[in-house]
Amino acid sequence: MKGIDYWSLVESKRINGKPTPVIIEYFGNTKAFAEKLMDSRNENKVLKSYSHGDTHALMKIAEMLGLEQMLDVAFEPQTKNDLKRSMSLLLIALQSVCNPGSKSEFQSWIETTTLPYEQNMPAKALSCDHFWKQMSDVTEDDIAKAEDALVQRILAHYDFGIERIALDYTNYYTYISNSNDRCNLAKRGRNKQKRHDLRQYSLALITTRESGLPLCSYIYEGNKNDQTAFSEYMRILKQRIPNYDPKTITLIFDGGGNNKDNLKDIETNYICSFSLSSCKNLYDIELSEYKDVIFSGKTVKCYRLTQDVWGAARECILTYSKSL
Repeated sequence: MKGIDYWSLVESKRINGKPTPVIIEYFGNTKAFAEKLMDSRNENKVLKSYSHGDTHALMKIAEMLGLEQMLDVAFEPQTKNDLKRSMSLLLIALQSVCNPGSKSEFQSWIETTTLPYEQNMPAKALSCDHFWKQMSDVTEDDIAKAEDALVQRILAHYDFGIERIALDYTNYYTYISNSNDRCNLAKRGRNKQKRHDLRQYSLALITTRESGLPLCSYIYEGNKNDQTAFSEYMRILKQRIPNYDPKTITLIFDGGGNNKDNLKDIETNYICSFSLSSCKNLYDIELSEYKDVIFSGKTVKCYRLTQDVWGAARECILTYSKSL
């Protein structure tokens, strides 16, 4: 009110079917509230503040989906510090959403939330070592099983269409030592960050096009280029996309994996970017032949034609960019 904050203790109740805030106690403006908190007559008073909303809401969604039970099935049961493996992995996911950081930062973060009190968990024991032990014997097949179970459960609860799916892949450099011969994924390769001096791994992710809901993932060696890995993407697509039907799916991906053999392997409809190096005659089309198309509120010059590309007739859309 007029730039002044007023404080109240509020409880949310459902009245006539609608969530309604109900004031339990009114504290006044910020100054009056602070004076009440710091009242020296109560020497034994201890004040603490915890984050609650995000972790509580996400945990409720996890409970509704039965996520902990699905992880119990996907992974070999194991308990450390009175915490099941499934809950440990769920907590890692919550950290990634609410406060992205390393496992060594987890304990300091979790102690600022209400989760240890809500879930009766030993926050002091949730060190980096705890999570590494909980993850140490998790296999790639275990992760795939967990991903597939979760996606099936989400699609059963929510109306996420999978008619259009997107494939993207990128790499991540690491600080894994050169002398570490236990890691087979981290290899030297090229990355956008120009850290070619470091070992890296690559991640491919298949999502729904509109919502970005992850459907499955694939992690592979950092020295493998996109064209080499593309056939593996197609194998995973066939095996793990729920109710896979190539006639009803359109796959969208960039041009990094394009070559003659890879395009032949695609069973679905697809949309991809494509270099004109294989059909340079398209550069000769006059700009005056292009038509203006309004896309996302912007006018884009486009030209559409059917072109023979690597021995097959393909529908092509050329666009013109002033900046390029």
